[in-house]
Amino acid sequence: MSFGPNRELKRGGGMRTHLSVLVVALCLSGGLSPAAAQSSDVTGTVRDSLNNETLPNAVVSLIGESFRTLTDEFGRFTLVNVTVGDHTIRVEYLGYASFEMAITGAEAAPITILMSPQAIDIEGVTVETSTDILQAAAEISTITISPRNLVKLPSLGETDIFRALQLLPGVSGTNDATSGLFIRGGTPDENLVLLDGMTVYHVDHFFGVFSAFNSDAIKDIRLYKGGFPAQYGGRTSSVVEMIGKTGDNESYNMSGGMNMLSGRVLTEVPLGGKGSWLVSARRSYTDVIRTGLYNSIFNTLEGAEEENAPPAG
Repeated sequence: MSFGPNRELKRGGGMRTHLSVLVVALCLSGGLSPAAAQSSDVTGTVRDSLNNETLPNAVVSLIGESFRTLTDEFGRFTLVNVTVGDHTIRVEYLGYASFEMAITGAEAAPITILMSPQAIDIEGVTVETSTDILQAAAEISTITISPRNLVKLPSLGETDIFRALQLLPGVSGTNDATSGLFIRGGTPDENLVLLDGMTVYHVDHFFGVFSAFNSDAIKDIRLYKGGFPAQYGGRTSSVVEMIGKTGDNESYNMSGGMNMLSGRVLTEVPLGGKGSWLVSARRSYTDVIRTGLYNSIFNTLEGAEEENAPPAG
């Protein structure tokens, strides 16, 4: 019977221990639930304020925090675990003014952000064209070209007038192996080619790869792509009018050039101030030396392979 009080004391101590553990657990559970309720997800949609169209790939962020995301293809976004409190959301999109809005982080419904289009102001850019090579005349579809600067344009082997004309708008060639002018759908035989007022019928040279005119002997070229005057009758597509050099009547001049296909020379001989002689010549020497460039052109024209190139003479 003497052990009874001790047993009651031990039983009471055990109950107090269990009660203490229960109180601590309740405190812990009560402390965690408010903390979990202090954050939420903020969702919304970014739209154009003018047509209400959604804006994909817009940058959505919270100012002063690391939250940042992009809208999807439907303009929707989600900021995960945003703490409850005052925040400022910022939205940026190319071509639109930046948008800022205050949020609390406890928004239950998705928010809608309307972006206003805004032009981007940049420094002006001035585009200048060089009139040394060509110049658009006051007449409709008329272009004037300076032959002395044709060397600045891309060329095949040597500077060629007709190949330079193929680079103009409305003018083309069927392929790289011809210098024929196809102007606004017309064929080369529908073009009127004039040299110092004389009609030139055969304008091809070297299998048609180059034109028959030496650019060193021409001082002015005028191309009428349409609407040409009645004085140029006889053709339905275009008019190419060229004016040759008259020569220097005060000093003797000589110039020339060579390439892998041909050579050319120009000589100006004065006649005592009363006039001058101008002699211009150009000759291809592929009948003597057949270079790799000549073989490539020949194979292109004949449709042959490189190994079937003609033997050197």
